Amino acid sequence: MELSEDEFHTISIELSKSDTYVEALQDVTNNKHILQDFVDALSPLDPVLKLLEAENYTTINRVLLEFQELKDHFYMLQTDESWVKKAIGIAAYKALQFKQRLCNDVQMLGLMLDPLLKDDITKLSDIDIDAATNMMIQKVKELFISTPDLYARLAPSPYRTGRNPHPGIDPIDVEFNYCIICILTNVKE
Repeated sequence: MELSEDEFHTISIELSKSDTYVEALQDVTNNKHILQDFVDALSPLDPVLKLLEAENYTTINRVLLEFQELKDHFYMLQTDESWVKKAIGIAAYKALQFKQRLCNDVQMLGLMLDPLLKDDITKLSDIDIDAATNMMIQKVKELFISTPDLYARLAPSPYRTGRNPHPGIDPIDVEFNYCIICILTNVKE
């Protein structure tokens, strides 16, 4: 966004057929700090949108975490000295609060079932972890009740023998996660 006097003059000559273009260019140049504030305030959206619009890999496990990161960013902007950043912060934070209410159990289950991200649930400011855990248990029970032979169709797990081959690892947690992953990926014997 840095234009030297020569570059600005060259562009002005090219656009001199219309005073509107020259005035607009001059206006942008004189107010480039405002444009830079817009870019700075909205820059976190780009990587989040690239991640969540993916078509070739799953992102449902990331939705709530990305919302939280954006909410934190826009919350901090609400106290920025720049009126542009402050206005964007206030508006975007309110929009994200509303939009996050539209998230449902699917996004929460996606996060809770991700073995690498499930502990990040503590980063979510608006989540009651006990309620989320109970919701997940209820969903799994509903799934097993609606499909009684489901567990029998799963591929064998080393923890079904009753012996824990890996001391220090909670076999119930592993078995539960294993069953859920098998269910969700439709693995059969």
